[in-house]
Amino acid sequence: MISKQKETDLVNEYRGKHAVDGLLQARRGNKKYSNYVIYILDNDATVFVNLDNGTGHLSEEPNKKAIKAFRAKEERKLARQQKKADREQEKAERAAKPKAEPKAKAERAPKPKLKKAPVTGQAGWSNEEWARIQAIMAEKKCTRKNAIRAFQNERAVKEADAKVTPAAEQKKVHDPLAQATTVQS
Repeated sequence: MISKQKETDLVNEYRGKHAVDGLLQARRGNKKYSNYVIYILDNDATVFVNLDNGTGHLSEEPNKKAIKAFRAKEERKLARQQKKADREQEKAERAAKPKAEPKAKAERAPKPKLKKAPVTGQAGWSNEEWARIQAIMAEKKCTRKNAIRAFQNERAVKEADAKVTPAAEQKKVHDPLAQATTVQS
């Protein structure tokens, strides 16, 4: 294999007066296949140089497919560079832009605290209700949940009975003798 300087000299020898645009293909350091480089020139001609024996030639016709791929690659490279430059410029503009002051928050009136009803008995039951629930638990040997359920059933039955027969109604006693006789003196 030949050195990089020798490769450059061979390319310069075959390219003539035309400038090299870029490297199209290269195979270097391969022991099984021949090593070569193909450069594209400014007139779209290609220079092939065999690196194993130092021979080369200038193409007679331009390789349109290789040239098109090379130009597309160059355009993508330029587009990436342009995007990067635009991002850097936007970043610099954002950094130079003065930052806004944070807005002052308006003070809110404090929320009124809710007063909870005083807890009597267990978990909001009155002392009499809780005593009855404990009595049901002892009588039936059941859980608190089932005792509460039984207590609520008892209370519902009592309320229903109270609606049917009101306790406030007084029975009037009718005494026929008290009206019929008059007392004379």
